[in-house]
Amino acid sequence: MEREREKEDGKAWEGFELIRVFSKSRGKEFLAGIVILILMASLCGCGNPDEEGYSGETNIAQTTTGEEQIGSERNGEETAQADGSERNGEETAQADGSERNGEETAQADGSERNREEIKQADGSEKNEESNSERTASTESREEEMEMKLMIDQEKVLVAWEENEAVEALKDLVADSPLKIELSEYGGFEQVGSIGESIPRNDVRTTTQAGDIVLYSGNQIVVFYGSNTWSYTKLGHITDKSASDLAELLGGRNVTLTISIAK
Repeated sequence: MEREREKEDGKAWEGFELIRVFSKSRGKEFLAGIVILILMASLCGCGNPDEEGYSGETNIAQTTTGEEQIGSERNGEETAQADGSERNGEETAQADGSERNGEETAQADGSERNREEIKQADGSEKNEESNSERTASTESREEEMEMKLMIDQEKVLVAWEENEAVEALKDLVADSPLKIELSEYGGFEQVGSIGESIPRNDVRTTTQAGDIVLYSGNQIVVFYGSNTWSYTKLGHITDKSASDLAELLGGRNVTLTISIAK
């Protein structure tokens, strides 16, 4: 601004200098020069205040506009922050809802699994009960169908085999006891006919004292010694020693009675 004023003052002095020279040469035209000078001075003096005023107004307007822009930007940032907060709130709410749904689903799955496990446990218990009942029933039938053996008037305990020959023998004695007259043979056995043939599965065997076998499908042999031949084993006397059996069976004939224990 100062440089512009200095330029304008210089121009004014140049104008005065021109008027002075011009007045010497032309007197009448002196007044016209003064008028021109006054006009130039007025133009220089009025132009600066207007420009300054206009510039001030412009600066104020620009400042106001800048403040408005800053306010708008702040409002925009606040609005964006509010929108972001709302979005974060919605996302958090959705995440919480998803977690709750996941927990509820997990609880539902756990409940269903517990129910299935309970059902399976109940089924297992029922199966165990059924198996126990069947086992008990089978054992009861076996006890009912258990055969007992007597030599003369003395009862002896026998561990019977599980085969077709034993089952056939049970059928023979199911309704009434079977009495068989035995004869001592060879100094190691007692042998006698059962009256009919039953299924056999002969295997070459070396017998021991107490063995009871089927010979030729229709004869029972009770050993108090040892022999090697092809037999179908029926059972073994468990409560007598070899000396007890030799005393019970040796040197005489005996009567064998087989019946169903009741």
